[in-house]
Amino acid sequence: AALDHAERWANRAPDVPVLTGSGWGALERLRRERSGTGWIDPTGTPFPEQSLGPEQRSWAELLAGRGFSGADSFVAGPDWEELLAASAGFSDPVDADGAVAGGAARSATAGSAAAAFHLGMMRHARQDLAGARKLYQQALTAERLSTGEAALAHRGLGLVRLAQGEVQEGLDELTRACASDRANVQLLAEAMALQLEHGEPEAALELAGGAPGSTLAVGRIRYFTALAHARAGHGTEAAAMLRTGIEVPDLREGENFLAALWLEVCPGEEMPAQYQFGMH
Repeated sequence: AALDHAERWANRAPDVPVLTGSGWGALERLRRERSGTGWIDPTGTPFPEQSLGPEQRSWAELLAGRGFSGADSFVAGPDWEELLAASAGFSDPVDADGAVAGGAARSATAGSAAAAFHLGMMRHARQDLAGARKLYQQALTAERLSTGEAALAHRGLGLVRLAQGEVQEGLDELTRACASDRANVQLLAEAMALQLEHGEPEAALELAGGAPGSTLAVGRIRYFTALAHARAGHGTEAAAMLRTGIEVPDLREGENFLAALWLEVCPGEEMPAQYQFGMH
């Protein structure tokens, strides 16, 4: 009876809109309309274009054939790759051997450099490492990316090179990523973690030394800094940081890395309760 009752009003048009959402639904509707693929009956669940916000605006402009000037958000799919390639003047997103069609001379505008960067991200997301590498390099060679795009292009290229066994080159790209966007906490945390994973604690400390104070105060960055000190043989510095207090607010239940580091650099001292996340 409840189901029958719900079905009578589920697809009725709303009388008073309460919430329009983020705009991604509206962008997907526009994409499907352009590509000729099916879409839901919008009567009961409308996705109005008025809901499109800054994150979707550049993609909506691309769908409308008005070019591409870059975006802070990300999409994926074959039709998006085709649209980006066309907007940048590439005859095809990536040719058979992974090289960007058209060459570097055709990426001299900010829009085409941004298109190459986003194409690289799409290729990377589906594990086409050779194609992603060429596109990241294409975008960076143009030197027309925004600060955030350049940082993420270096980061993407670094992860690709690490995956391809070029460890030092990959770590160097991650260092360039951090230098491009020094206040990006996520970039710094990832880069420090990877430097430590590959046995480069001094390099991890150098990364931290280039970050602003507000970034260094973040709990996870403080932990990686203390860990880098410990791995570099600076146990006294690591112990001092732990005694002062390191709080990592996004710890998952059962993560005991703070306790493990305390036991390593403060042997024989009672562990503070704030570091005890053990499962018993």
